[in-house]
Amino acid sequence: MHGVLATKTKKDNSLTQASLDKLLTRLDRDRESAAVTYERIRQALVAYFEFRGSRNAHDDADETINRVARRLSEGQLITTPNPASYFYAVARNVWRERLAESATEMALDESLSLKISPTLNPLDLMMQREERRMFERRLACLEQCLQELSADDRELITAYYRGEGRVKIEARRELAARLAISISALRIRACRIRHKLEVRVDRCLKLKNKARE
Repeated sequence: MHGVLATKTKKDNSLTQASLDKLLTRLDRDRESAAVTYERIRQALVAYFEFRGSRNAHDDADETINRVARRLSEGQLITTPNPASYFYAVARNVWRERLAESATEMALDESLSLKISPTLNPLDLMMQREERRMFERRLACLEQCLQELSADDRELITAYYRGEGRVKIEARRELAARLAISISALRIRACRIRHKLEVRVDRCLKLKNKARE
């Protein structure tokens, strides 16, 4: 298990074995238990990024873990009783950076399009930009509203929408089995949480739009 963890993090040259060891020790004094906790947190982070439409949720999850490990090696302490909360806080920063990178790429694409297609309709370009802004505001509201859910509801809804195709179907079956409920009961519970999220996201968007007026 320890070898697997080292392999997953070796992409980042600044993450030393000592940093990884310190992270595992913070997760649990028992080495095997720490490895299990590590894997559980990593899978939760992958789901977190997948739910937000990350281009590479696994890389973003690893980047989050690497940053936490580096902070610990630099002397920063995780004071929260639940270390996962600290990881989520770092993950939010990683996601904001990804959004900023995407916005920059889109701006460059638009600039190139203007040079290549001088006859581009300015109204269409303006609408595309507004749609992007709306999308980014909705993502920000979704992130905020997810954090307002209970930990159980947040983990359930992110796990429910993890993956695609057969992977998603199997993941939902495993989730239902873990919760000791039927697939139908799981679907109903997920629908209720989703509805709760949608109501909160809509309210958040209205407040943001009102603040912009």
